[in-house]
Amino acid sequence: MKQLIEIRLRFPASEIEAAEFAYASAGQAFAVLDEPELGLSPDLPPGTVELAFWPQEDSEEEAILELEERLPRRALSMVRARAGKVDWVERWKKYFHWEKVTPSLAVGPPWEPAPQDVTWRVMISPGEAFGTGNHATTRLCMGMAQEALAAFAAKGEPAPSVLDVGCGSGVLGIACRLIGAGRVLGTDIDELVLDECARNCLLNDAPMEVVTDPLDQVPGRFQLVLANILPNTLKTLASELDRHTAPGGVLVLSGVPENAAASFLPSFLAMLSRPATVTQRVLDTWWAATLTFDR
Repeated sequence: MKQLIEIRLRFPASEIEAAEFAYASAGQAFAVLDEPELGLSPDLPPGTVELAFWPQEDSEEEAILELEERLPRRALSMVRARAGKVDWVERWKKYFHWEKVTPSLAVGPPWEPAPQDVTWRVMISPGEAFGTGNHATTRLCMGMAQEALAAFAAKGEPAPSVLDVGCGSGVLGIACRLIGAGRVLGTDIDELVLDECARNCLLNDAPMEVVTDPLDQVPGRFQLVLANILPNTLKTLASELDRHTAPGGVLVLSGVPENAAASFLPSFLAMLSRPATVTQRVLDTWWAATLTFDR
């Protein structure tokens, strides 16, 4: 059995978003172990954040080299140790708490009581799959999805269908089901999401389908398509995202750093087969947009 190695890296707190993006884009499962607000490590210098990831022993050096290429600067420090079996729930318990993602929707863990001053509560038991709702890219995507669902309902189109591309933990699809979506289909290239999504759907009594098929093998068109993934992947999938969005439908794009949006958007729009009305939004240095297509 392959051994996991725990790599702990410390960064200036001002670069936490860029560091998280580097981890995600390198395909590494990671968690924030400590930051100034948590105070879990007495030796953590002020203004510093500690993250960890867990590559397999036989790919340790390759994973570190890839991260170093993507990171905004070399880490302030690095510690390596044999990790054994990672207890993801215990890792997440240190900092994953209930939080309002929109004024009427909150996301949080099953080990804490849910807030009562919101309409919808999405319970996530976090693991290796991306998506607890607290990252700016997820918050942007979820807020725009909620607005799109409200717009469909206002036009007398209840229970629209939803496609969540790169569904991770299922947090976006589950939120859409709770808000009032009809069929929800999640796709992801990582098979571990199958069990994690199933678990989170049961926690919320919010069924959704999940497949690991490539997007070009997924049939059908959907009224709302969500894609909270990396910019290069968004471009690669542009024609498929277009094809899967129904006439009169909405495509939500997220996962793009704010400083890349000015070049990303025109190139993405040029890959589409039809015009779209674009609404843009920024949160904590991350950019997202809704593309609304004519009927």
